[in-house]
Amino acid sequence: MNDDFNIEEERWIPLIGRVIIDFAYIEDSLYRVIQSHLKNTQITYKNLRDTFDIQLALFEKIFISDILDAEEVLGLIKKFTTEANRLKNIRNVIAHNSLGLMFDRKESGEMEMIGFEIENKTNQNVSINYDTFEIHTEELKACRGNLEKLMGIFEEKQLELIKGNDSE
Repeated sequence: MNDDFNIEEERWIPLIGRVIIDFAYIEDSLYRVIQSHLKNTQITYKNLRDTFDIQLALFEKIFISDILDAEEVLGLIKKFTTEANRLKNIRNVIAHNSLGLMFDRKESGEMEMIGFEIENKTNQNVSINYDTFEIHTEELKACRGNLEKLMGIFEEKQLELIKGNDSE
């Protein structure tokens, strides 16, 4: 393998790991809220269609109907779901495609090296270079931060429910 590729790959690894870890946290949080909501029903999480879009929409609906108690939280849930929905496309490109050396054909027919990118194999018009990926990683970090605030609110509501049930 080319030394340049090895060096480039080492540079990308921390960002790829960060995306995978952050999205695992997001998916786990969606699961926790949905599972908690379903605990007194005949429906189980396994019965739900397992797509991120459906889980994210259900998470938002549960938060708005069962947990929400302030306009500030509504803004936070909307911000989180909008960003998570947008960033899932970045996660999918990263998770299902590989790093490669990209070239572009000039009008003269010559091939020009663009640099290293992760290109979506199913849609070659979508690719991510390192600089763009760094930006998306920071956006994902902020998205996860918003979710952590929401999960704090969720945990508080769960404790209130437990205390309420204990006093009955």
